[in-house]
Amino acid sequence: YNSVTLTWSKNTTADKYRVYIYKGGKWVKLTETTKLTYTVKSLKPNTKYNFRIFAVKGNVYGAYTAVSTMTVKKK
Repeated sequence: YNSVTLTWSKNTTADKYRVYIYKGGKWVKLTETTKLTYTVKSLKPNTKYNFRIFAVKGNVYGAYTAVSTMTVKKK
């Protein structure tokens, strides 16, 4: 499929979350959200993607979770 939905647990000290994708040799911010889920679209099939979700308090305090996923070709 050409999309993936990331979900994560609530961080009690976080005000918001930043979702990053590793692309072109660097981490690129996809969104900043207060929700605990985010759908990434327009991905290539059969490709491995790396994501980071940062729990942010105020403006870089943050702890992150790394997520790695593989898209698959739709049958």
